Amino acid sequence: MFDIKSNKYTVYQTISMVKNGTLELTNAIQRPAGQWNNQAKGLLIDSLLVGYPVPLIYAITTDRFVVKKGRKKPIYSLLDGQQRITTINDYANDRFALNKDLAPIDIDDESFDISGKKFSELPEPVKQNLFAVALTYTFVDDLSNEEIEEMFYRLNSGKPLSAIQRAKAKLGIETIKLLDSLINHPLMQVLPFTKAQIKNSDNLKLVIELFALNTELGEHSLRMSNLTKVAKLIGQQTAEETNQNVTQFSQAMDELKTAITEKVMLKKHPEALKMSNLPIILTMIIKDTF
Repeated sequence: MFDIKSNKYTVYQTISMVKNGTLELTNAIQRPAGQWNNQAKGLLIDSLLVGYPVPLIYAITTDRFVVKKGRKKPIYSLLDGQQRITTINDYANDRFALNKDLAPIDIDDESFDISGKKFSELPEPVKQNLFAVALTYTFVDDLSNEEIEEMFYRLNSGKPLSAIQRAKAKLGIETIKLLDSLINHPLMQVLPFTKAQIKNSDNLKLVIELFALNTELGEHSLRMSNLTKVAKLIGQQTAEETNQNVTQFSQAMDELKTAITEKVMLKKHPEALKMSNLPIILTMIIKDTF
């Protein structure tokens, strides 16, 4: 059985935990932050102020600590609730304004307008009311990476994860860490990824496409059904095998980045920067046929 504990932390305590590093928002298996638009973010803040229930937040107790005022405090890693916590933290730091159509908030028989306001613009009673809202956390201890991956699947089984985000879960935490130098390679900064594509993990999709085209994992096909299969097989490789692939693919990405930044690629092959062509172009570089 899992070692599960529940506790309540206020919004103020949650923001403090993010700030002091005891609550990590970047668990490798999570989809990237920023999935919500401002309308959805504003509705969450309004729900907290009005008193609507907010889903549980799930976090894993890690074996790491931070030292604050001479005391060791455990670090928790979010497993489910990243969009909510990121939204709360962003709002407290004035990174977006509330929707302009929100109704006033009643506190102690007094009505306060919150529509269109950033956190710093809220009346003081509303700020204090928001800070005092309690969030319910469920902490899970002593999980293996396989159990973390399985729990993530089950928590998100009713949520609309994209196909590539489901593939990410199949890769597993340790493999994602091995692939990080490709997912966040400097090449990704010069490619024409839109914000929506980054949010949807299209940079990870490109990496999985390279494995599909340049290894014997799955078929040499870019169909999403095959990419999901390839992701699972990548996760089953040894670290040594994956690192060999990463080294090979990273060299090709280095070459392509140099060609793009020196504008050689655009002169010779202006079509090369189309997103659909990138896995083929990189494969040609890997096979030294470009």
